[in-house]
Amino acid sequence: MTDIPESRSSEALWQLVLSEFHEEFGFDAAEIVNIQAMRDLFIEKIDKFNLSENSAIALFFGIYFFGYLTLLEMTLSQDPDFKVEGLDDFLRILHVADARAALAHDSDVLAQAARDITDGTQRLMEKLQAKAAILTPAPDGKAP
Repeated sequence: MTDIPESRSSEALWQLVLSEFHEEFGFDAAEIVNIQAMRDLFIEKIDKFNLSENSAIALFFGIYFFGYLTLLEMTLSQDPDFKVEGLDDFLRILHVADARAALAHDSDVLAQAARDITDGTQRLMEKLQAKAAILTPAPDGKAP
């Protein structure tokens, strides 16, 4: 996929990210329970920041990752004995998001658009690490 600075509608980018998510991870994002809330946040960010395709894909993957961490945190709050296993496959989503962001010509705009999501992700990762030692941030302080 090229990252040509062309303007695509937020709905076209939404369909693209759903397709890329399915292709990359083999999972139909439409089956996500809170997909409408994710869509609303995605569309709000796309409309405000006019992101490229690669940035839009990285943004959606980041939103999905943040949502998953939120679910883990809620589950651990309700059941401190809850065990989380097999995070390596899940962390792949974050790595793919980072790779897409690196390909984006507008990564600086993406960083601005996703600041609240990345900050929230970092806080959740630190909280989960302290609670259950399940996620360890990379040595540079960034998400793995």
